[in-house]
Amino acid sequence: MKKLFSFTLLFILLNIKTLSVHAQTPTSRLAAENSIAGDNESKKSFQFAAIILKIHRNENVYNAHIVQSRVINTAYKKVLNPIPSNQEGDLVCYMMNQNNMTIDSLTIGNPLSEHFEIFAEDGTISHRTIDKTENEVMIRFNYTAAMQFMLIKKIEKDGRLTTIAKLNILTAN
Repeated sequence: MKKLFSFTLLFILLNIKTLSVHAQTPTSRLAAENSIAGDNESKKSFQFAAIILKIHRNENVYNAHIVQSRVINTAYKKVLNPIPSNQEGDLVCYMMNQNNMTIDSLTIGNPLSEHFEIFAEDGTISHRTIDKTENEVMIRFNYTAAMQFMLIKKIEKDGRLTTIAKLNILTAN
């Protein structure tokens, strides 16, 4: 009985760590494709980029710039990201090479809208959304040396994509 309890506890702890990683990162198409990698590739060295983006809005005009960027060497091949929501206000980031060809993409859930759960006066749990005019978000994605630019587009109410910025990936502005 003690062995069964220990095994169950270990299983739960491993799953909690995996779920917390999935819930906090934007979505990357390349990461999903790389998840099919075999065990022989786990001994190689890989790179991922960690970028802090500052997104701000003045009226309905959005802008973004890179606050900080780093390439990190790791033994892990994939950055795990959740499935994108692709709703109004979300940002789609396209990692592009010097010829403006898309290598990878990821979606950032609306970075200027923060959701909270609070207790209502009647004792129930209520949801509140606060719209911000600026925010900093960290994104992570599998990096290759061919990635030069990040094109950031905002999803509009009608589904159109509006360009916000085109940034050098490894340059802090």
